[in-house]
Amino acid sequence: MITKACGSLTQGCPRSAYLRELLVALVTPLPAAGGPVLGEIIEHQAHAVGHAAVLLANRGVLLAGDMLSDVLIPLFDFRQDDQVGAYEAALARLGEAAAYVDVVVSGHGAVAEGPEVAARLAPDHAYIDALRRGEEPVDARLGPHADWLSGPHRSNLEQARGRVGPGGPWRVCRTDTLTKLVGSMAVPPGDLLDCG
Repeated sequence: MITKACGSLTQGCPRSAYLRELLVALVTPLPAAGGPVLGEIIEHQAHAVGHAAVLLANRGVLLAGDMLSDVLIPLFDFRQDDQVGAYEAALARLGEAAAYVDVVVSGHGAVAEGPEVAARLAPDHAYIDALRRGEEPVDARLGPHADWLSGPHRSNLEQARGRVGPGGPWRVCRTDTLTKLVGSMAVPPGDLLDCG
C-alpha cells in the first residue's frame, strides 16, 4: 500500500509531487487472486461494454476512463441501445463522484484540477442535452482541429435520432485495390461490403 505524503492539491501539495505519487499509484499492481481494489469502481453503460471509472476518494482522484475528456466528445457504443440515456446516467454517477475529488484523470486530454473538475462535466452534459433535444451540439471539441471526430460525431447523431441500422454505423468497404476503413471501427472480415 502506498502512503501518500502530500494529501491533495487543495491541501498545499505541490502539483509535481502529487502527480508523481499519483503515477506511482497507477502502476501499483492490482491485488493477486481477486483481492480488494483500492477505490470504488463506478460501473456504467456509456461509451463501451464494461466501461467504468475508479474513485480514489481517500486520494481525491477520479480515474474517468474514456469519459470527461477535454479533447473528445462523448463516443457512443453502437452495440448498445440508448447511449444518450446511458451517458446521462453515467454523467450523473461521475458527477456524484467528482464532488469528492480534487483531480480528474481522463484517458484522453489534460488532467483536471480544482475548479476544472466540476467544469469538466459541463461540455459532456451540453453535448448529450443537445442530442436529446434533436439539435446539433455546439462543442469546441468539434472544431477544425478535430476533423477526425466528425465520423464518430455523425454516428452519435444517427444513434440519438434512432437511425443506426443493423451492425452499427461503421462498416469496412472492399474496393478494387484495397480495403478501407469507414468510420472508426472495423467489423469482422465476413462483413466486408462493396461500398463503391
